[in-house]
Amino acid sequence: MEREFVRDKFWEKWIQTNSFGSFSISTLSLTNTSRWDSLLSILREKRFNLLGKLWDVVKVDGTEYILDTSDFGDVIHPQGYKYITQIKMDSGFQIFYDLHGVELIKEIQLSSKRDLVSVRYSAVGASRIELKVIPLMQMRLAETLNKQREADIVVKKGEFVEVSRGNLILEMNQADNFIASPDTYYKFYYLEDDLNGYESTENLYSPGFFSFELGNDVKIDFWVPESNPAKELNKLMGKPRGINQNIWDGADLFITQNNIIAGLPWFDYWSRDAFISIPGLLLARGQLEHAKAIIENWMNLYPDGKIPNRIGGDIYPSDSPLWFIYSMKKYMDYTNDSGFLYRALEYIKGILDNYIQGYEGIKLDGYFIYSPPGRTWMDAQCDGKPITPRDGKPIEVNSLWYNALKSFKEFLTKTNSKMPEEYENLIAGFEENFKKEFIKGNKIKDVADPDDFSLRPNFIFAFSLPYNILSNIKPFNPLLNKLLTPYGLRSLSSDDPKYIGIYIGDKCERDLAYHNGSVWPWLIGPYITAMIRNNMDREQILSYFTPLFNLKYLPEIFDGNLPSIPRGAYAQAWSYAEIIRSMREDLKI
Repeated sequence: MEREFVRDKFWEKWIQTNSFGSFSISTLSLTNTSRWDSLLSILREKRFNLLGKLWDVVKVDGTEYILDTSDFGDVIHPQGYKYITQIKMDSGFQIFYDLHGVELIKEIQLSSKRDLVSVRYSAVGASRIELKVIPLMQMRLAETLNKQREADIVVKKGEFVEVSRGNLILEMNQADNFIASPDTYYKFYYLEDDLNGYESTENLYSPGFFSFELGNDVKIDFWVPESNPAKELNKLMGKPRGINQNIWDGADLFITQNNIIAGLPWFDYWSRDAFISIPGLLLARGQLEHAKAIIENWMNLYPDGKIPNRIGGDIYPSDSPLWFIYSMKKYMDYTNDSGFLYRALEYIKGILDNYIQGYEGIKLDGYFIYSPPGRTWMDAQCDGKPITPRDGKPIEVNSLWYNALKSFKEFLTKTNSKMPEEYENLIAGFEENFKKEFIKGNKIKDVADPDDFSLRPNFIFAFSLPYNILSNIKPFNPLLNKLLTPYGLRSLSSDDPKYIGIYIGDKCERDLAYHNGSVWPWLIGPYITAMIRNNMDREQILSYFTPLFNLKYLPEIFDGNLPSIPRGAYAQAWSYAEIIRSMREDLKI
């Protein structure tokens, strides 16, 4: 019952990020429910969680209160949630405790310019307050769990307190108030991990504790010593009226100095997600130079135009380079930056030539792109095998291919250059043969050759890309209506035998549902674009998606079945990006 109470009242997540890719994530009660929850998590080549939580022991006129809340599986201890009276997330995360007439405020703030988290304590209403703060360290790869029984950390006390474990180092101020006493706290239980079929308990390590007489405010800083001040980013344009402040500001959660984090907490830098997200997260919000820096960064990382699924990845999607050209097209729409276009033209031509010549099993077959199994955005696997292989000619990949060819022609025109005849012939052949290849009566193929008429949302891109190969969506509205929900589009129609409407179970069970019924909010963007082009009422659109637009955080997916429970990553970049982009560009908000 204790866990039920904590879940119902205080399980909602709060999230802070900075321009280095660091984050601070926990629940409103400060109960960590996943291995990913951490007060300070940093992104290097991999993600590392450093500071798990703080146990705060407060004595007010001799009466002791422990303010943390932790789940140990068979017991909730301590039960600090009982003292919570108010929570604010306006600036940082503030939690207010009522200690029988004394108000204590704890504020957690992640720095925007350093890998540093500050925790500030203040109190009102008592003559004598003693505060003991026990840091509980993770000091591990974010996806792993600590199982060692000994606190295998090194603690040094000088001007600062330094805690190290291997190559990981965390420093803290308030050294004069720190008492070193390494210890291990055993078997913290993470319910989310357990429900998802993962190992769900770990040990956390304490280097010692801080002790204060709480008169004035006390602030403890925790930081990574080698972190450097972040560059100042160009300012955002003002928020348009009508866009939820949580959505507009939430876009900042994913933007780092030279890239975009795909989602929180477990994603890092994914190419497809970055290119889809650039228009909404950056261009539509006025961060034009930052968008250019990210586009240029990917060009420098992969100068041959063969872009893997993620930085350091070894899987080559059939669509990521085409989404790169899409992001470049959108950048030019916003900036008309001819200087940058001249620098990018050869890179874009290289991408097109890679498809024509073929690489990693991706190839041009006639006028259309052939994709090997598991290379589209529907790329989940179980035991190394693609769940939705979609090998053949996927409709969204080929819509992107057409958009890339047409965009390249536009770019050449802007630079007073002539389109090579080979590319002109590809455009003409594509336009002449597309309907014969993909449409049969009132049905539209998800994949051609071999033909797959599964009702999935991928055909929406034939209507929504800047250069759309199809224009009249009305004959296909009955198909769309089978996919449409107030939270996005289902990845498969609910009347398909393969449909799975609830995203639960172990990894394979969840991945089976991932693209076979789960609802994806990011698909609202192309849906809105296509419908506005077909004169759908904008107020009707805004009203229909109100349940999603009013959420605090936009997740990765929802269940396909009602009541559409949020699933997957707590917050996903392209969910924000496509909603913002379509609101600005199509709904004109």
